[in-house]
Amino acid sequence: MKRLTKQLFRDEKIFRSVGAAIAPDLKDSLVETLAAELHASLKSVLPRIDGSRVEQWPAWPFMRVELPQSETDRIEQANESERPGLAQHAVTEYAVVVTSDARAAQLFGWQGLPERMKFHELLVTWKDKYPDADSGWFTSCCDQIMVCVRREFPVISGAAMREVAGESSFTPVVTRVRRRPFAGAVQFDMLFFNLSDPRAVLARSRMIPIADLFHKRLGDIDPNRLLLKSLIQEMTAERRNRIPILTDEGAPLYIVHRSMIEQFIANRALQLDGAQDPRTLTLADLLADPNMKSLFASFTVVARQATLASAITAMNSLKGCSDVFVTNGGTPGELVLGLLTNVDIARSS
Repeated sequence: MKRLTKQLFRDEKIFRSVGAAIAPDLKDSLVETLAAELHASLKSVLPRIDGSRVEQWPAWPFMRVELPQSETDRIEQANESERPGLAQHAVTEYAVVVTSDARAAQLFGWQGLPERMKFHELLVTWKDKYPDADSGWFTSCCDQIMVCVRREFPVISGAAMREVAGESSFTPVVTRVRRRPFAGAVQFDMLFFNLSDPRAVLARSRMIPIADLFHKRLGDIDPNRLLLKSLIQEMTAERRNRIPILTDEGAPLYIVHRSMIEQFIANRALQLDGAQDPRTLTLADLLADPNMKSLFASFTVVARQATLASAITAMNSLKGCSDVFVTNGGTPGELVLGLLTNVDIARSS
C-alpha cells in the first residue's frame, strides 16, 4: 500500500495528462498515513480471505474413463447404424480408467484401481461375481459415450449394476466430457447413482395399480354365493396368491391370501361334528370366521406420496403384514390406488 501511495503522488508517469507528479515532495510520514487509510478503506469492502484448506469430493462414486481421440473421431464420423457397434468395440478395447475414487473401486470389489486399468476389466471382474446377471449397465456406458462424443445429451438407461461387496445397485451416468487435443485423448467423467434407494423411490412406482389388481369389491359380488372353490380356481387362472377385498366404495377392507383360504377349508373338513361339505363353503363363511378375521386385516396403508422406505417401515411395524395399500391420503377409508406386496418390495430391492 505504501508503494502504491508513493506512485500515485510522486510518479510523474501516473497522471500523464498533468505532465508531472501531483505531489513529488510529499513527506514520508504523510505517505505512510495515507497508505494506512487506503488499506483500512479497502479492507472494509474486500471479502475475507479464508486461509483454511478447501475440501471437496464427489457426492457419488466417481470414475474418469479415457479413449483415444482417433476412436472417438471414428465413432463421430460413422453413420448412425454403425455407431453402437463401434462404440462398444472402442470402449471394450481401448477405454482405460485414468482417475477414480475409492468408493467407485469398491463397487467392483477393489480397494483401489491399478493405473490406467482397462475399463472392460471391471466388467470381467463384475461378471465373475454375478455370472448370470444382465450386464446392460456396460452397454449403457458405451451408448452414453457414443452420444456424448457427438455433443448430444445421453439417455440414462435404467440398467443398474449391483455392487460386488454389497446389496445396493448403482446406475452409471456420463456427466462430463473433456477433450485433450494435445494428448490425443477424450475423457468421460462417470458418476454411479443409487437410484434404487427406497428413501428416494415412491411406493406408487412399485405398486400394482388398481386397474391391474386382481381384487373383489363387495358392491360387485355376493359373498354368500361366491364359492371358495371357485375363488381358488379363479386365483389359479390369474396366477395370484392373494386377493384384496374392497368395500362398496373401493376402500381397503381385507386382504385374503390363498393359504388362508386353504387353511379355512382344511379346518372345516377336519371337523367331526357333521362338517359342512367344503365344496359349498363361500366367501361369506370365510369372512365370518372369528379365528380368521384378524388375519384378513393384517395390512397397512400409505399415502400416494409415500416413499418405498416408509412403506417398508409401515409393513414391518405390523406383525404378519405383507401387504400395503396405497391411497391418496394414506387412510384406510379412501379409494385404493394400488397394492404393494412384500414380493414387489423384494423385487425392487
